[in-house]
Amino acid sequence: MNRHKCFYLGVLILLCASTAHSQSGSGKEIVLSAQVKGGLVVHVGCGDGKLTAELRINDRYLVQGLDTDTANVKKARQHFRSLGIYGEVTAAAFDAKRLPYAENLVNLLVIEDSVPVAGIAADEIMRVLAPRGVVLTKKDGKWQKQVKPWPGDIDEWTHFLHGPDNNAVAEDTRVQPPRYTQWVSGPRWGRSHDHLSGVSAAVSASGRLFYIIDEGSIASVKAPSHWMLVARDAFSGVLLWKKEVSPWEDQLRPFRSGPAELPRRLVAVGERVYVTLGYDKPVTALDAATGEVLHTYEGTDNAHEIVAHDGLLYLVISAPLKEDSPTTGKVLRRFPVWRGSYLEYVTKYMPRHIRVVDAESGKLAWKKDDSEVANILPLTLIVNDGQIFFQNTDQLVALKAQSGDVLWRADRPAVRHRYAWLTPTLVVKDGVVLSADRSPDTPVDTGGQDKTQLEWRVSSNHILEPGEIMAFSAKTGEKLWTAPSHEGFNAPVDVFVVDGKVWSGILAWGKQPGITNVYDLHTGEVVATRSPDQERYTLGFGHTRCYRHKATSKYVIHGRAGVEFVDVGADRVTADHWVRGACQYGILPCNGLVYAPTHPCACYITAKLSGFNALAGGEQTVLTPESQIQNRLEKGDAYGRLKTDDSQLKTVGQWATYRGDNSRSGAAGFSLSPKLHPKWEKALPGPLTAVVCAAGRLYVAQSQAHTVHALNAEDGSPLWSYTVAGRVDSPPTIHAGQVYFGSADGWMYCLRAEDGALVWRFRVAPESRQVVSYGQLESAWPVHGNVLVCDGPKGSVHPVAYAAAGRTSYVDGGVYLCAVDAVTGELITRRRISHRDPETGLEPQDTIRGVIMPGAMPDVLATDGSSIFMRHQRFDFNGESLEQDVDHLFCSAGYLDDTWWHRTYLQIGREMRGGYGGWGASGNQRISGKALVRNESRAFGFGRKDYMITGSHVGLQSEFHLFAADTELIRPKQQKNAGRRPSKTQVRYLWSKAIGFYPRAMLLAGDTLFLAGPVDVLDFTSKKPTSEVWLWAVSTKDGARKAAYELKTAPVYDSFAAYDGKLYFTTVDGRIVCYQQDT
Repeated sequence: MNRHKCFYLGVLILLCASTAHSQSGSGKEIVLSAQVKGGLVVHVGCGDGKLTAELRINDRYLVQGLDTDTANVKKARQHFRSLGIYGEVTAAAFDAKRLPYAENLVNLLVIEDSVPVAGIAADEIMRVLAPRGVVLTKKDGKWQKQVKPWPGDIDEWTHFLHGPDNNAVAEDTRVQPPRYTQWVSGPRWGRSHDHLSGVSAAVSASGRLFYIIDEGSIASVKAPSHWMLVARDAFSGVLLWKKEVSPWEDQLRPFRSGPAELPRRLVAVGERVYVTLGYDKPVTALDAATGEVLHTYEGTDNAHEIVAHDGLLYLVISAPLKEDSPTTGKVLRRFPVWRGSYLEYVTKYMPRHIRVVDAESGKLAWKKDDSEVANILPLTLIVNDGQIFFQNTDQLVALKAQSGDVLWRADRPAVRHRYAWLTPTLVVKDGVVLSADRSPDTPVDTGGQDKTQLEWRVSSNHILEPGEIMAFSAKTGEKLWTAPSHEGFNAPVDVFVVDGKVWSGILAWGKQPGITNVYDLHTGEVVATRSPDQERYTLGFGHTRCYRHKATSKYVIHGRAGVEFVDVGADRVTADHWVRGACQYGILPCNGLVYAPTHPCACYITAKLSGFNALAGGEQTVLTPESQIQNRLEKGDAYGRLKTDDSQLKTVGQWATYRGDNSRSGAAGFSLSPKLHPKWEKALPGPLTAVVCAAGRLYVAQSQAHTVHALNAEDGSPLWSYTVAGRVDSPPTIHAGQVYFGSADGWMYCLRAEDGALVWRFRVAPESRQVVSYGQLESAWPVHGNVLVCDGPKGSVHPVAYAAAGRTSYVDGGVYLCAVDAVTGELITRRRISHRDPETGLEPQDTIRGVIMPGAMPDVLATDGSSIFMRHQRFDFNGESLEQDVDHLFCSAGYLDDTWWHRTYLQIGREMRGGYGGWGASGNQRISGKALVRNESRAFGFGRKDYMITGSHVGLQSEFHLFAADTELIRPKQQKNAGRRPSKTQVRYLWSKAIGFYPRAMLLAGDTLFLAGPVDVLDFTSKKPTSEVWLWAVSTKDGARKAAYELKTAPVYDSFAAYDGKLYFTTVDGRIVCYQQDT
């Protein structure tokens, strides 16, 4: 598959010669001349930013300008903001030596001749350029072009199981156990663990990644799906295009029940993508760079599988589908199941045939539509070396690839009553065809009496059987040898051929050993034995993940708990529980990276990454410790020039930090009348953060535009704004006349509140290395916007500002917790929080406890006055870890997670339990809610009455309520070894009320509780809601409603602030709203 090995040489090409910058072409001309069709563009020597802005010629590009002159950076940012494109186009300062990017990230590098290029080594340029990336260097008025060649040691992944031969092995030696972030995108969580996976397919070709994903509401899996085919640059993660896929499989399809062939509806080869853009839709060829439709193939409606090879498309097509089961055919019978959230059923597939068309012209090459293919088993059509192979219920059949003529048939009886996920595994490699399946004597219980009829039970019943690998000669069909096999967990048998050896094992359940015997491909002899997995790492899990595993030429990559790299050259396994693939699909190892699509899992919740992650392994170039320390503190024009008056020191009656105080209680220290009237509102393009208020000013951040704003709290008139190089995801903290905030650029900032002048900034991130995250550039170690300012360690002269940078304690070296003097910006203490073994650099296996592992993930920090909290983690003021034995208000997904994913919530507790039932157990044992506030003695919230693990996320067996509870009634500790299914709630509520909407914001002020949100969860982020949106004021005594006000749109999650007799909040349509209490 390494067809790009020698595609590009590092040749210099002279382009448009010119002596004047204005004559050297527009940004569009420069990009087009580079022939880079999307991705990350970096302009070195950006000056005022005008040319930089032009380089973003459409939405397929993300652009950053670099300059050594900070004044130029400021001008460029102002220009980008004036165009309304800041965020998609940014500017940053650099030292003219090191380019601040992860390896292989940049698609186009444009270097002006004004830059002292001699300071940027050629190796440094090649380090950041992605394969096939381009550098344009201007010298003596002429542009020179250089293309980074495609490395010979990385591979693509064009089909579901790598290629048309179904051998799921990438010839990629750069894929290694993950250590570094390459890029991250959304959705942050999968929609449901108990139903259809949110990821249907993923493939990669020509440096691009393509996948089909459900972008429907995370808050409710009952809400309609929004299936999209998404294209991204494989190295930078920049979004290239999207196309709707509809109709598609029902998102409420039973747990892990297939359909097995769903991932085979997407193939990418070279500059083309082949896909069915919905059930019953024809096969379509799309331009890989733009998504433009190139060809729609006649006669391909109802295609279920696509295989591309040597210019031909080999398609499995069914007869028209029956309405009662859009996936397959007629529903024969149904089964009730204990989960209560769906019914299982049995279907009979429609007859199928093979159709082969020319990929370029669409002309029919040949078809086979006889009885031999009517019951072709899913995933068994494979192509290799001029032959195609498939398996039906009786035989393995070989045909000529060019004509469809039969070459041979071999007996291979198959079981006819099957689970919908249970397909044979067929692989061809080096003249041998391998077929792995359960015995025909072990049919699935479908309820049918006719054992000769092919029936499919749409079920996840875990009755997993052993079977047999049969090896056949690809030339003659002669049976060569057999070996034992075993089904995966709701997944077919895994069979990999690596360097002439066959890898397959027994690993569906946690007690099973894994791969212990390795076979010679041609003889079936055992050529190597391996230790059971339990002797090499801690599995933790009772069962393997529910997907097909993958491999490379160096590793078989299992998913028994996270991702486990089984070394094919040694009896060694490297396990990483903190990474997980998508249910039913798994991970994708290619392009030298591990792609881990979005998952819906709550196991290892204290350490595991969320979102769609591209991760790099090996060793990357890092700065020396000395250079990391340099330039951490930068002093601004206002340094040492702060004048503080009494009003700035006042704390009573202020809402000077996120959620009102340093404990993040969400409670005001004063009363606010429930009788309100609108006072003012201010439009500000969103998305916006929550607001804070102090000393007559209101502060808010435009998170995607990287800008903090100060407004007059009385009338909303603008005072000043300050723009940085990364997102600001939450409002600042105001203390003693200074404004403190962090940014995804890795820095913590201190501004003068009076005019927004920079006092100082401190780099919390260990070095300047950027990645792409959710469509924008940010530090590999982002910092949350809200900074904790408090008294600090004993003996501190000034207040101390605390912030944490990073993603998890297992990637990019860990999480960095820093404390700096709030006045001077000088470092007081810095702690690197890493849970890797300091000697080996690996994840320690002796710390895994079932579905729980040690870990740290950054968050807005909190304090109770005696210690600091970061989610479940607890530290002293010097940053040293403390026992997790103090209850506090936190969220396992972080305070800022606004998705309403059903497995996370705010709680008053000490830790979050992991696993299938752990999220429910914690919710039943602690005061928990989607919205939660508290004072000294009571907590108020909105959440589930009972946290049932089965069906609760589709509205079954669980109701939502508004409640009050006494915080003194919290259980002192959680039960150990609690059963898998949590008991009903153990929280004793003081009162409980059903309300007709979903609060997205909540605030406690005296004896009044304010809450606001829409009637329909689909309106959480809607700028034009279809349901009513309410602001209520209720009594804390009994929950009785005191007042109600209808709003235009929903508030931004957790965005309430109270100050000076006013209630403030931001809205999802980009407004800051102020309500004044009646006098």
